[in-house]
Amino acid sequence: MSHARTTVSPGDDIQAVLDRAGPEATVNFEEGIYRTRGGWSPHEGQELTGQNVYICLQDQTNAEFQGIFDCTRPRITIEAFTIDGNRENQDSGVMYGVRGVEDATNLTIREVTVRDIRGIGIHCQGNRSRVIGVKTTHCSEDGTKLQGVRDGLVRDGICTENRWNGVAVTNGCRDCRILQTTTRSNGENGALVLNNCQGITINHCTFASSGYHGIAVESDEEFRPCHKTVIQNSVIEGSEYNGVFLRRAPETRLHESTVRHSDEHGVSIVSSPRCRIKDSRLRNNSQQKDAGYNGIDVRTGAGSSTGAVITGNWIIESGERRCRHGIVMLPDSQGTYTIQNNQIRGVRDEPIVTSP
Repeated sequence: MSHARTTVSPGDDIQAVLDRAGPEATVNFEEGIYRTRGGWSPHEGQELTGQNVYICLQDQTNAEFQGIFDCTRPRITIEAFTIDGNRENQDSGVMYGVRGVEDATNLTIREVTVRDIRGIGIHCQGNRSRVIGVKTTHCSEDGTKLQGVRDGLVRDGICTENRWNGVAVTNGCRDCRILQTTTRSNGENGALVLNNCQGITINHCTFASSGYHGIAVESDEEFRPCHKTVIQNSVIEGSEYNGVFLRRAPETRLHESTVRHSDEHGVSIVSSPRCRIKDSRLRNNSQQKDAGYNGIDVRTGAGSSTGAVITGNWIIESGERRCRHGIVMLPDSQGTYTIQNNQIRGVRDEPIVTSP
């Protein structure tokens, strides 16, 4: 292992410097603008750091790399860069600001800003990936995505105005955490947990003005359900559909969170047994005029939503546009549920409905 320390400057052949430095080296990028027609692939254990470093993808790309930082080896650190994908001038080539494949385990991406990528801002597939203090904006797909990752972390992030999701956790992720992260004005969901994920935790986050749902936890029919997602101490507001949407997401827990100003239901649960909504505040949802949506809406869909527990919540409505009911519980004929100690005020019709 070299443990070398190397400095690069704008205009240098970056890949050649990375190759010469070898594994475990620290490569410091001097301040300035770095223009590239493709991407760079760090070696195992390399730490790439910058300060006031701006990386701009040129109008023609080298298809050899899919990421501006294309990570294919373990224990790489990417820290303190601004990456501009210049997507309006890209027809092919680079698809990610930083990409980590399955072999890129223990990848750390810290204090990086990624914008205008023709694809995904940050895309990690290696276990124990860490995305900390990263800002993604104006990417044509997801801002930050973990795919098939075990023990992944997204923390202190800001994801705004990406075309798809602010943060996506998909395809078999296990025990991943989204902490202290803010998403705003993303085209689809603020956060998406999708397809056979287990043990995902979302804590102390804010999801605002999402084009679909603030948080969606769901699985397509060809995949196993998403089990045991925990959403707590978070704020979900201004969603164009539901604040929280659960479909084939059994044992999801929403605790001590605020859901407000959604156009449709505050919380929608479909085909998701044994979910718990506890000690949360839902306020002024059903903002589509005369839409008749509910604070918490539990339905069977194509499967059972039996075993729901809804306790200790405040559902408060005021103004012209208000929820029709506070809680609607329509499980299958064999379903059981618990509704207790909820405070419901200002809804248009019955506070609680438990029959078709």
